[in-house]
Amino acid sequence: MKRFLAAALWVLAACGPIPGGSLSGQVAAVPADWSAALGGDHALCEIESRPDDPHSIQLDCFLHDDSLYVQSHRWALASWWPVKSWAAIWLEYPDVRVRIGDSLYELTATQVSVSRERESVLAFRGYDPIPAGIVLFRFEPRSRRSQRMSGSDSGARHDRDAARSCACCGAKAGFCMGRSTMPSTAHRFSTSSP
Repeated sequence: MKRFLAAALWVLAACGPIPGGSLSGQVAAVPADWSAALGGDHALCEIESRPDDPHSIQLDCFLHDDSLYVQSHRWALASWWPVKSWAAIWLEYPDVRVRIGDSLYELTATQVSVSRERESVLAFRGYDPIPAGIVLFRFEPRSRRSQRMSGSDSGARHDRDAARSCACCGAKAGFCMGRSTMPSTAHRFSTSSP
């Protein structure tokens, strides 16, 4: 019985903090240098998503090439995972509020699906080989996302991205859940003919 309880506590601790609700704090401008806000190259952050039904969680926010990131565990989007993970919620509701200390930053959690960036960041985090199931998010100011989507090439980018789909599961670009039954199967995006 003691072994069972010890194993259960270990599993619960490994699954991360218990999610909470809405965060309080003073909304602050997004810093030009995240290391000053973090007090180094990483810190525990509280992140709120889904404003209609607030969900918050504590994660290790970290810097890589001057960008702020968080990552999931390997099974965050697995179909057998017992609850809807924060990563799945962020894919539906990417606008988040990140609290570091007493400051709240209104950001967009952008899933990193470009292989080169994803592999670089996860290798920096110590993964070798890079696990397929980890979901990686980069935080961007909400205004940058709006500016990018309103740029002169946004229509062409949208058309190009809309034509991409995963070669093994058929999901549209950015929505591949990596739910292959073969753990070694890489989810590859190909351009389909319109």
